[in-house]
Amino acid sequence: MALKALSSLSSDEYENFLNSFDTVLTDCDGVLWVEDELLQGSPEVINEFKRMGKKVFFVTNNSTKTRSEFLDKFRSLGFNAKKLTWAAITNNLTIASETQSMTERASPVGM
Repeated sequence: MALKALSSLSSDEYENFLNSFDTVLTDCDGVLWVEDELLQGSPEVINEFKRMGKKVFFVTNNSTKTRSEFLDKFRSLGFNAKKLTWAAITNNLTIASETQSMTERASPVGM
């Protein structure tokens, strides 16, 4: 499969792409925000993934905050967050156990 910019896809290709996965793994700092500054559009994208029924996992190597503090940060930045499914990068077993029922392959998507 050739690499394509999402903005270059037709509406059918874009819909097919969105339907091709059910789980999203994303880092936080540098992807969704930088320190306390939100990266434009990130809450809307994550909130839309959740609205579509996709499982969203937040992966971080930041050990300075508790889950509760991360949840507060997500809410304050406009993310529709009731509960976070996340793991520190050093705890990938959490992600593996949460996604064990996945029967399809996983593909990384990033900037």
